[in-house]
Amino acid sequence: PIYKMSLNNDEQRFEYADNIKPRFPYIICVCNSIYHETGELFYAKKAFEYAEKGRASLLLSTMRGVNAYKMQLLPENLKKMENQIWGKAEILSGYLSEANKAPELNHVKIDQYNFLLTKLRHQEDSLVQIFKTKYPAYYNVRYNADVTGVDLLQKTLGPNEAVLEYSLSREKLVIYMLTRSEFKIFTDTLGNGFYSNVEKYRQILSNYSVDYYSNSAIRAYVSVSNQLYNQLVRPIEPFLSGKKLIIIPDDVLTQVPFETLVTEPLPQNSPASYRSLPYLIKKHNITYNYSGTLYAMNNKPLFYHNTKILGVAPYYDKLKLEKLIAKDLPNSLRKSVNVLPIPGIYDEVRGIHRLFGGKVLMKGSATKENFQKIADQYEILHLATHGVVNNDYPMYSNLMFTLGKDSVNDGLLKAWEIYNMQLNTALVVLSACNTGYGKLHRGEGMISLSRGFFTAGAKSVITTLWPVPDGNSSRLMNYFYTNLSAKENIADALYHAKLTYLRESDDMDAYPSLWAGYIVLGNGSIAFEPSHSKSKYFYYIGLCLLISMIIIIIFRKKIRVTRENKLISF
Repeated sequence: PIYKMSLNNDEQRFEYADNIKPRFPYIICVCNSIYHETGELFYAKKAFEYAEKGRASLLLSTMRGVNAYKMQLLPENLKKMENQIWGKAEILSGYLSEANKAPELNHVKIDQYNFLLTKLRHQEDSLVQIFKTKYPAYYNVRYNADVTGVDLLQKTLGPNEAVLEYSLSREKLVIYMLTRSEFKIFTDTLGNGFYSNVEKYRQILSNYSVDYYSNSAIRAYVSVSNQLYNQLVRPIEPFLSGKKLIIIPDDVLTQVPFETLVTEPLPQNSPASYRSLPYLIKKHNITYNYSGTLYAMNNKPLFYHNTKILGVAPYYDKLKLEKLIAKDLPNSLRKSVNVLPIPGIYDEVRGIHRLFGGKVLMKGSATKENFQKIADQYEILHLATHGVVNNDYPMYSNLMFTLGKDSVNDGLLKAWEIYNMQLNTALVVLSACNTGYGKLHRGEGMISLSRGFFTAGAKSVITTLWPVPDGNSSRLMNYFYTNLSAKENIADALYHAKLTYLRESDDMDAYPSLWAGYIVLGNGSIAFEPSHSKSKYFYYIGLCLLISMIIIIIFRKKIRVTRENKLISF
């Protein structure tokens, strides 16, 4: 709703989302009941619209604002003012939350923060009024609360695509399945074990351990994975043959990589091996999105010529960075900070540079300041960094760069700073730990570092759901960029990279935690031509010209020698 979009800072908006979301399942349930009783499709479509209205509307509003600004519907100085007010409000909200949770309350400080926040809210209200009266086109796009309905979403789908949108309540699961020609609703009653199964599954995937390779552990994995598949996908599998799947998850499902779901139980006497399991990825190419409305708004096939890529691989001073990060973490987590070097990232970034060209910021040059100066000049950003998630205050989660030489450049790019960037980037690859993980808000999904790049203007983000070991990550990224340089689109390139990884791995490396952590969020239909492809073209032309000149010189020399011989014989 408009009210939700006009609250003054994201923490307030997220709290509103947490409170308003429980109302939507009731409305959806009523619409579904009338549909099942009457068979009138109108009510089924209404149920879907309400599911969309409760989903990622803050991100939708922000991305509509980004698009409106790119359409030049607002002067640059007013956009800058809007960003500054938003950034200051986020910082103050974080300080206020910290002050309110302190063992001893400092009322003077709390009153000061509240006063400054109220002042910023008045400034934002005045600014919104200016948008409304003087820039109505921007206002109407920025605060438009309309969502995409079934009919319009179906028109955006290709003949081999299917959207699976999930809605969860405490007791009910609703699945909306849309293809270009079909719309189906499936409902299921959730047993007591559903949420515990999802949590158990995430724990198995995100906590890599050699203990998971025993026969009993593999069978336990297959059991919980297949149970989830039976609830989440099997009811609609007959309609999905040959389809690429766009998964729009809800609530805890945002942390389930659907490609790892096992489609069949393991026969009792068959050998247990991760490599040979019937994963859903072996049937379907899978990407993810925050909502059907965002998918319809942004999922256009695009092709970038002469693509420029920026690769970033920092160097970490362990002790100094740990102290810096600890300042922004709750007291309970400060002792657990552990920043370790990632030796494989340098080869990873060099390999990408060989395939795509572009620019590399490595070790001493990979500072936050250098990145911020040039990030908006590149179509692809590849960040091989550590990510630190702050679940208490998501806007203080960090991407970690090389420490600068002064105290201002602390090497930590905070989530609120990412949200405040202005990018024209087609793809951001976050080759870091936990960049897709964050605080879960009802109706808004996971508030993570990856989400910040969409707010900044990125069209697609490849992110990680859990820490991926360095060597396995580099292998997967090498396969991905090789496919991308061959002009496969983003979704196909990562899909084929995962299949290649599985095919070329032994049983140890085929453990799902080592290859399924990377997922595509947003527009997966973007393809690229590497920037050095033209230089290669000119290189081959030059080489051909050189060979031609050598042949001409040899030919002329041969003619001259022949003439001289004739004169001598005469």
